[in-house]
Amino acid sequence: MRVALTCDWFLKYAAAQSVGLARAGADVLLLCRTHANEFGGDQRERAAAVEDARRAGVQVIELPGRLSDPRVAPALLKLRGQLARFAPEVVHAHDRADPRALLLLPRRPIALTVHDPVSHPGQPVASLHKRWFLNGSHNAWRGGAHTIVVHSERLRREVQLRDGQRCVVVPHGLHTLERPLPPPAALAVGFFGRLEPYKGLDVLAAAMPIVWAVRPDVALHVAGAGASVLPLDDSRVQLQRGYLPEAEVERFFEQLSLAVLPYTQASQTGAGSVAVGHGVPLIVSRLGGLPDLALDRTYTFAPGDAAGLAGAIIAHIEDGAEVRGRVLADVAGPHSWDAVAARSLELYEQMLSQR
Repeated sequence: MRVALTCDWFLKYAAAQSVGLARAGADVLLLCRTHANEFGGDQRERAAAVEDARRAGVQVIELPGRLSDPRVAPALLKLRGQLARFAPEVVHAHDRADPRALLLLPRRPIALTVHDPVSHPGQPVASLHKRWFLNGSHNAWRGGAHTIVVHSERLRREVQLRDGQRCVVVPHGLHTLERPLPPPAALAVGFFGRLEPYKGLDVLAAAMPIVWAVRPDVALHVAGAGASVLPLDDSRVQLQRGYLPEAEVERFFEQLSLAVLPYTQASQTGAGSVAVGHGVPLIVSRLGGLPDLALDRTYTFAPGDAAGLAGAIIAHIEDGAEVRGRVLADVAGPHSWDAVAARSLELYEQMLSQR
């Protein structure tokens, strides 16, 4: 099976996805942009993700320049020849992929992963001209897709399908450790990810005093880039503002008894996937596909319910190694890149058989 993956922003995901597919026996090409925006601007970290794919046997092609730069036209024509020679049987794109990829890739059945069927509130608004251009690209990919992929059964109802399209669920892939991280010596709750308005930092800030009234020994660690503030002034709070490099992620989770995602709007979560991939129990608001990463309902709470979040933290703050083993096996295992690759290859076979 020859598969062409293409993305703009979701390179971390697509690179790991390409490795999983290659490990499952597929012949994979990854078509991506050269910017490192997703990596906090760190080109070395971006290059490491791409190199991981190459080491797995993935052919990587990078689209040069800005979307509207006419000077890259000769290079694009050369890339079109490379893509034609690869001759993919299936194209798997990630939402908002580069519109040039749609023109360069051979016409093949397209699977389009829509990570967020409903846009997050409070996101930056582009200029009118750029919005027109990006929306046109978005509509072209959506209109040309044979299959729309979402990461949870709970997200199906949020997808508007066009005639002839179908929606399928492929779990959000994640890296898993061979063994879960051991519980830390000091109790701590952690939040990891972009600090955006919909992430519910105000809910977390309201929950922690309730927790401290019962468990004053619990610390709070928050790490991420973004403009949102954590309205909580307490010596037990450690805030690391800024992009957390991949090399420091495991060290962050080594400190945590629990990870929390108090989102007020959500579809799925890359940050939560990282947590359970380390075996760290995760407490989430009951939104979108977030509960898919919770061990059971006692690890979930109603969106915006600070008391509910605090109760879940208190109930599980001393979860031990046995619970972490279950998180890794029962929650992370079905979302591993090997499991996702197997499901994806089944999907591609179905797409080809229905042509």
